[in-house]
Amino acid sequence: METQAAKLAATSNLEFVSGLRQCVLAYFDAIDQWEAQFKKFNRLNGPHYRVPSDLQQAQSVYLQARAALAPSIPRARQLCRRFELHDPWPWVLKVQLGADEEIGSALGGNERGLIMTCLRKMEFNIAEMESSHHTQFAEPTPGLLRRILDYFL
Repeated sequence: METQAAKLAATSNLEFVSGLRQCVLAYFDAIDQWEAQFKKFNRLNGPHYRVPSDLQQAQSVYLQARAALAPSIPRARQLCRRFELHDPWPWVLKVQLGADEEIGSALGGNERGLIMTCLRKMEFNIAEMESSHHTQFAEPTPGLLRRILDYFL
């Protein structure tokens, strides 16, 4: 049986970033759904609360989205280093749901914007790298000897 890490390693960078975008969007949606359910009632905040029964479904969706995203983080960080991009990935999975109601969301608009900007820049750099790679090998430039022979013959 092939592991999820092996599947990720076998995909191209462009396919990986496309899949990463889908995982990130599912993760954002899971956080939003969890927080919407959490805010329906006045609840205790902080690390000591337990997940109530009415939040179990939202909690399981969140945990599934988090588990789907977690294996992609190391490769995303590697691509950030390769393309010299800002790396927003270390803190993405370290959010605390329901920790502070005053903030508004465990993963705010600025953080989401940084992640989406990083994804767009990754997609752009990968597409640019692949297009230059294809043009580089599509028409090889003739060597010096071939140019001299072509000039005289």
